[in-house]
Amino acid sequence: MTIRTIDSSQRTAAKVAGLSCLIVMVIVVLANYALLNPLLVPGDPAATARNILAHEGMFRLTLTGFLIYSAGVVVLIAALYTILSPINRALAMAGALFCLVFAFLLLMTTLNLLKAFWLTGMVASLCVFAASRLQACARPSLATHFDYSYRWLTCSALHCSPSF
Repeated sequence: MTIRTIDSSQRTAAKVAGLSCLIVMVIVVLANYALLNPLLVPGDPAATARNILAHEGMFRLTLTGFLIYSAGVVVLIAALYTILSPINRALAMAGALFCLVFAFLLLMTTLNLLKAFWLTGMVASLCVFAASRLQACARPSLATHFDYSYRWLTCSALHCSPSF
């Protein structure tokens, strides 16, 4: 059995990984449970659209939190790869790949929420379309938020299991 020493880059990466993991977890929990969930009304896209328009600042803060979380996950990927690549490069690369897919799906979730926000906010600017039509257009974007969430949770489980 070979004993490997820990170099300074791994020590720094461990500190970055720990700090970024704590920060991004706090951000995503606040964005999901404190900011986004009170706005969503299951089965009623019109009420959800009204909530989004009534609490525009809270919804924008949610989207910002998700974007910061996606960037924080990429920082975490780099730090964990730096820590684990001397042990098994292939396994560290597989974990990093699953984690990158996780971050990408989370970014797609954020973009779908942004599209729903854009469609619901168009009511005032587009007098040609009725508000109910635009809310119906926003419904798939709000519904796919949960579909992407389940996909990124699967990737999260895969990246946590063997290597990270």
